[in-house]
Amino acid sequence: MQDILVIKKTPNYFHYLKKLKSMEGKTSLVFELHTNDWSFVKRGKNEKGLRFVHPKGGPTLIQGEIIPNTTLKIQDIVFKESEGIERHVRIFLILEEQINVN
Repeated sequence: MQDILVIKKTPNYFHYLKKLKSMEGKTSLVFELHTNDWSFVKRGKNEKGLRFVHPKGGPTLIQGEIIPNTTLKIQDIVFKESEGIERHVRIFLILEEQINVN
């Protein structure tokens, strides 16, 4: 599995997931969302109660669904709001092992 997973790249949008390492330096299934435009990133729960994140320009990433154009399934999405002068939200996606798609 790659350390950087580009999910949208156009002249206006660049969204990618960056793999985090575990504290022991081992491989991890946790990725952090990065984007060139945080001005409009929708996040929350959908009508089924599943967490989602939708960066401006897409795609929408939903807990329990496969990331578009991959075989990676999102196990959970965690929103971590920082404290301090510059408040911002870090968004983490916990993925399942790769699955086979027929």
